[in-house]
Amino acid sequence: MIERLCGIVLRTVKYSDNDMMVDMFTDMRGRCTFSVRVSRKVRSVSSVSLWRPLTQVEFDTDLRPNRTVANLKNARAVEDYTDLNASLDKSCQALFLAEVLYHALKNEPRNRPLYEFITVSLQWLDLAEQGYANFHIVFMAHLMRFVGIFPNLDDYKPELFFDMMDGVFTPLPPAHSYVVRPPETSVLPILSRLRYRSMVKFRLSRAQRGRCLKLLNDYYRLHIPSFPELKSLDVLTEVFD
Repeated sequence: MIERLCGIVLRTVKYSDNDMMVDMFTDMRGRCTFSVRVSRKVRSVSSVSLWRPLTQVEFDTDLRPNRTVANLKNARAVEDYTDLNASLDKSCQALFLAEVLYHALKNEPRNRPLYEFITVSLQWLDLAEQGYANFHIVFMAHLMRFVGIFPNLDDYKPELFFDMMDGVFTPLPPAHSYVVRPPETSVLPILSRLRYRSMVKFRLSRAQRGRCLKLLNDYYRLHIPSFPELKSLDVLTEVFD
């Protein structure tokens, strides 16, 4: 049965001259992989940009229980971003977050609140004229709630250590090395409360921004199976240097 879906492109892999695999997070079916035919005769700038990471696409498909990869056709872009792909720093943030989502949503089922969170977040970034240097950090901090790995920050006190493996504050440092020590722990409850419009008030130096990203990457790796060291992390750090 043919159904119409919307999906957010996470990654594309070309496997022949005219075919590629597209990993998406869809509105009604969660994480899915599709086979897409891109004919040389109709290939154009618009058709190539359609499959950029984090592009939102509407399409027809025939998903079946016994198939891991479905065909996709009649695709069109849902959002016409004006700045997300044109701006160097925003496009680097988008590539970084696409990598985060590709690994964080490996087996994610249908999750409409998560889909809407990603959609609204990308719309905000596209329209923002300033004050978005920490967008990817705040995005990762809030994404933890949707994928079920948000730590317990209710017991925060300035003198406590944060055990990253258990996701809790503790009066003594744990035996392992995955720990955030005071006073650095003060950034954790701040990140959990930040919103995109208010994050400009949270000023970070290059070193502090890099440290926040390193802690977030480590926390994701500890709590999401097979989550890797993010390849685009170094590129993003250089862009916002």
